[in-house]
Amino acid sequence: MNPNLLPPPLPTSTIDLLQEMLLERGVIRADFTLYQDSMDKRRDLLLVSQQGKCDADGARFRNTGNRLYLDGKYGEALVWYNRSICFAEKETDQLATGYGNR
Repeated sequence: MNPNLLPPPLPTSTIDLLQEMLLERGVIRADFTLYQDSMDKRRDLLLVSQQGKCDADGARFRNTGNRLYLDGKYGEALVWYNRSICFAEKETDQLATGYGNR
């Protein structure tokens, strides 16, 4: 795609206003914005290399998420489920279970 054809990016304040308006109208849900905020804060986990993958760590992180979920701490549980996914090895049951929990 030609970058010259893209519209200029909106200022952050405009994006915030638009998001607030869409939330008020029910067009987007608050839990999705919480998810976005959580992912933004955990962006560093996306940089885990293949060498850092470990199903045992993934399982441990997922179990932590499960405990938090049972305690009703859904936002914190999501962070640990995401961490579990990041550390799970490719094409494993651990990875699938992490996505299932999330």
